Amino acid sequence: MKQLAALLAGAMLLVGMTTTANALSVRYSTDLGATFTTVSDGGTGSISLTSSAGPFSFINISALTTNTSSLASLFMTSIETTTAAGAGGTLWIQVSDTPYNLPASLGASARTGLTYQLGTNVDLETFYGTALFDMAPANQIADMDIPSFATSEVSTVIPGLSDPFSLTEFLMINQGGGVTSLTTASLSVTPVPEPGTMMLLGVGFLGLAIYGKRRRNA
Repeated sequence: MKQLAALLAGAMLLVGMTTTANALSVRYSTDLGATFTTVSDGGTGSISLTSSAGPFSFINISALTTNTSSLASLFMTSIETTTAAGAGGTLWIQVSDTPYNLPASLGASARTGLTYQLGTNVDLETFYGTALFDMAPANQIADMDIPSFATSEVSTVIPGLSDPFSLTEFLMINQGGGVTSLTTASLSVTPVPEPGTMMLLGVGFLGLAIYGKRRRNA
C-alpha cells in the first residue's frame, strides 16, 4: 500500500510540473503576407514588441506560451494597433511556438478565444502542426470572424494529436483610418486521457480509500 501511495504521489507531482515550449516567434505584415517582420523570444516564453508599419502608426504585440503536463497554450495577451487618419489597412499577425508535449491520449480538446474592440473586424485562425508557422489547412483548429466590440469562443476536438507539435495563431485585423483597437486571442489544448490511464488512477484512489477505512476501523 505504501508503494501505491508513492506511485499516486508521483503521478500528482508530474501533473503539476511545468515546462515551457522554446521557440515562440511573432511575425507581422501590412502587405497581405508579401513581406514579414519576424521576432523571436530567445527561449523566454514571452514576447513584447512595439513597432510601426504601413498605415499602422503604432503596433504593440504581447504574446505568451506555456506547456505543462496538462496544458499547452498560446496567448496574444495584448494586440494594440493605431492607424493614421484616413489611412486604414490590414495587419496580419502570426504567433507560433514549438515543441509542445502532452501525455499520451486519445486526442486533445482545444479552445480558441477572441476579443476585439473598435476598427472594422478581425479574423482569427488557429492551427496545430509540426513546425513553426505550420498552417496546413487540414490542421486548422478554428476559424473565427467577429465584428467590433465582440467576444467569442470555440471548442474543438483534435483526434490523434501526437508529440511534439506546434501551435499557431493567425490574426487578421481590418482597421479603418484614425482608429486605435485592442485585441486579445487565446489558444489552449488539453489532453483527452486514455481509458487505461483513468482506470489506473481510479483503482489507485479506491485502494487508498479502502486502506484508510481499514486503518480507522483497526
